[in-house]
Amino acid sequence: MKPRGRPRKDGAKAAWVLYRAMVGLRGYDKARSSGEKYQEALKGAVAEVRHQFPGMPISETEIKRILAEFRSKELELTFLVTESEDTTTLDGRKCGKAWQISIGPLPNHPRHNAHEDRPKQRATIKRYRRRGRDRP
Repeated sequence: MKPRGRPRKDGAKAAWVLYRAMVGLRGYDKARSSGEKYQEALKGAVAEVRHQFPGMPISETEIKRILAEFRSKELELTFLVTESEDTTTLDGRKCGKAWQISIGPLPNHPRHNAHEDRPKQRATIKRYRRRGRDRP
């Protein structure tokens, strides 16, 4: 008797899924490097995939899954997708756009509101001010 439920793929994914992930990573990195916040970068990644491939299914949640898989903080190295200057194919023909996929360290996207010179406040003063008193 055939087992019930969805058939197992044992981790195998179609090639278009990896290609979609690489396009999404490129869109996300492009948006973050231009100074966009996290949510706007997710929207930019979705827009990049939809621009390149209008019929391909993609959502912000799927971009989050892609980031969790390929940009986990536990990983030391990750895929880096950049636009290549050389648009010549292996057989010598020219193509419109070429991307280069390399392996390197995780990109650093600092928070937009991170200040190193912000003075630290004491927790006790904040606690008393919340209760409506000036001093203990």
